[in-house]
Amino acid sequence: MCKCAEGFHCDSDQSRAVQALESKGQVMLDTIAKLDFKLNETNSMLDLYRDLTMTDLRTIEKLHARIEQLHNNLIESEWKPA
Repeated sequence: MCKCAEGFHCDSDQSRAVQALESKGQVMLDTIAKLDFKLNETNSMLDLYRDLTMTDLRTIEKLHARIEQLHNNLIESEWKPA
């Protein structure tokens, strides 16, 4: 019986071990690719949410400015000297 490397007794054992490691490596690469896709998808959703939020904030600021303007107009019309 030959001893190719510690713990391995023939080329077929080494070959099976290498194939198992390659298979596990491929599974890990596939998992990383899926996680990367999900991360990109999540980042896209966050970008969209940020854009919508900024649009909402600008709308709120415009509405607030208009309410202040209307309020000031109302005060001026009520307190105008006769």
